[in-house]
Amino acid sequence: GYMGGKEGHTSANILGTTNDAVYQYYRAGIKQYHFDVPRGTYSVTIYLAEPEFGIKGQRIFSVDANGMPVFTNVDLAGTFGKDVPVKRSVILNVDDTNGININFHATKGKAIVNGIEVKRL
Repeated sequence: GYMGGKEGHTSANILGTTNDAVYQYYRAGIKQYHFDVPRGTYSVTIYLAEPEFGIKGQRIFSVDANGMPVFTNVDLAGTFGKDVPVKRSVILNVDDTNGININFHATKGKAIVNGIEVKRL
């Protein structure tokens, strides 16, 4: 489950995707998300889109999964634009009983997440 943050929603058209709903709902101010999973290899995909800011420098944050960087100092509006989908995946080997921990570190504003996909490989 998640730690921290508040749910939000936008009805904006998310440019470049046919799956708007994934990017229209978000949690802003999130600190961590934890998945209890058994040992194994997993693909973890983080889905992001900036729903509020149209100018750079308003929200900057980093994301790691079990200590592996997924996004580092990402400024969604400044790099990609408002309402633009962004996703990035990492492969994790879970060899203990700690599962998968996804950490969000805000540098400016509040970290945000729209979706997380975990697939066992």
